[in-house]
Amino acid sequence: MPNTVNYDASQREWRMVVAIQNDVWQQLDGETTPTSREDLALVLPQAASITVGNKQLIVIEYDDWKERVRRYIQSKGENQDESTDIR
Repeated sequence: MPNTVNYDASQREWRMVVAIQNDVWQQLDGETTPTSREDLALVLPQAASITVGNKQLIVIEYDDWKERVRRYIQSKGENQDESTDIR
């Protein structure tokens, strides 16, 4: 699962984001906003759907992704130590 950064020129800051495939996103649930790579900063921090080549990717801020993964793991009944860092 690639971690990357996206520059938000309006806020003059870098945002750490994660790009995941749509089938993984379906397991984490949530709405997405379709956009282009060029307009990604306008959609974040909401989850965005972009097309790269012939693939659809969901781009979400790292902290939001991490929280959704934690909730997913907890909903599956697995024991997850709070100190565990999901990366």
